[in-house]
Amino acid sequence: MDEHEISEAEIDQAVENSGEKDSDSVQSESEQETIAGKLVELVLNRNVDLFHDPLKNGYIKIESENKDEIYRLKSGEFSDYLSLLAWKELGKPVANQVKNIAIETLNAKAKFDGEEHKVHLRTAWHENALWYDLGDRRAVRIDGNGWEVVNKPPVFFKSYPHKIIQVEPIEGGQIGDILKYLNVNSTDKFQEILLLTYLPTVLIPDIPRPIMVLHGPKGSAKTTFFRVIKNIIDPSALDILTYPRSSVELIQLLSHHFLVCFDNLSDLDDWQSDDLCKAVTGLAFSKRELYSDDRDFIYEFKIAICINGINLVATKPDLLDRSLIFELDSLTRENTIAEEGFWIKFKTDKPQILGAIFTILSKAIKLKNEGRAVLKSVPRLADYAEWCNAVSLALGYSPEQFLEAYDENIKRQNSEAIEASVTAQLVIEFTDKLQESEWTGSAKALWAEFDKLAEENGLKKDKTFPKTHNWLWRRIKEVKSNLASIGINVFYDTGVRPRLIKIVNTKYDPLLDDEVEESEEK
Repeated sequence: MDEHEISEAEIDQAVENSGEKDSDSVQSESEQETIAGKLVELVLNRNVDLFHDPLKNGYIKIESENKDEIYRLKSGEFSDYLSLLAWKELGKPVANQVKNIAIETLNAKAKFDGEEHKVHLRTAWHENALWYDLGDRRAVRIDGNGWEVVNKPPVFFKSYPHKIIQVEPIEGGQIGDILKYLNVNSTDKFQEILLLTYLPTVLIPDIPRPIMVLHGPKGSAKTTFFRVIKNIIDPSALDILTYPRSSVELIQLLSHHFLVCFDNLSDLDDWQSDDLCKAVTGLAFSKRELYSDDRDFIYEFKIAICINGINLVATKPDLLDRSLIFELDSLTRENTIAEEGFWIKFKTDKPQILGAIFTILSKAIKLKNEGRAVLKSVPRLADYAEWCNAVSLALGYSPEQFLEAYDENIKRQNSEAIEASVTAQLVIEFTDKLQESEWTGSAKALWAEFDKLAEENGLKKDKTFPKTHNWLWRRIKEVKSNLASIGINVFYDTGVRPRLIKIVNTKYDPLLDDEVEESEEK
């Protein structure tokens, strides 16, 4: 081990000693400043680089013989590093106040004297190439001419204790081999295309990527599905996570992972669905720095997310619009293998599968650069769809095959959104009962009609039912695009009083009503 390299066991011991010292510390302010100054000197005399990111957050890059570590200066990881450094070099633990003084000094130097570098999680674009962090001072450089493993890449990647070093990829594998380890319906070609295009495309940073949503009964290997995906894309000791209890906890968690997999959810509250939507399309978040009146920690990212549950937990239309939906069936005895043997086989195939993903990405980048992967019509999450189109061509699919699969997923989104919304179901039932293609009236009048229908069908207790007419348009607006997909357009006229709602059934055919009446007369 390099003399400057710090083991986790040493860090734990130093932190424990530091905590013991805090309770008994009677150091004067001048003594604390003197020790803090020595700590700063010890840090600067090592092979380190102080810098800041575009949001002015201070960072340190610590180089050793075996690896580089990049830490945010105001982080628990760097505080632990200082604890051990003091123990090894000064021969004694230091109080938290001493470490805080040293950290503030180093952070100021990073912000005002250091260069600016963007710090990335797992992947980054740099000099017309995509870089993938292997976690051991090496990265994979991918461009339109192929890929290669590079020592000491020119890209700054974040370090977190939970990150696991990725295996070295090997050329010559097949991306389809991953299907042996995922419980995907082999007869559903749409799901296979959506999955195989997702794996390379999810590595593209800074674009909104859909949430992978799994649902299926117990015994359908939902957890194993996510562990395989996480292990391939973003290996971590924290491969499967439980959903946090607050938005602040969620932001903290998302900022430490490239791909987050939430396991075994039963449902999602409105605030949870909203936060996930923001995290997918781009979220900037700040929280007040501890013991500071006006300084903020700033987080900014677009994150890749997976969620699963027995039932489909994504029910809000906004969240469904950002989802790739996979329904899994229970495993049979014939296709179930012992877990130990499963992971041994997966570990053997993983380097070739990872290499195949990089090869497909290289081909997709070339297709994009040459303008040979342009979609004629752009669906939702356009950037993701365009990259998936390039990946699908690199996989040997036709543009029509990918778009058909993607459109099928959109149909599932619309169907699930309508099924989860009482308001959408009432709009459909109300429209079906009309003897004409259009209806116009006030929100109060329409709500009265809906109230009767909800009472007749036992839907009034559902939480999505608008309790008053003032909430009616808000609920309709949530599913407006989903209703349009089945031929029902709803409009809100704000230029008159009272404001009017107009429902237009574009698939209404009066001839069908005549046929029904003739049949009833007979």
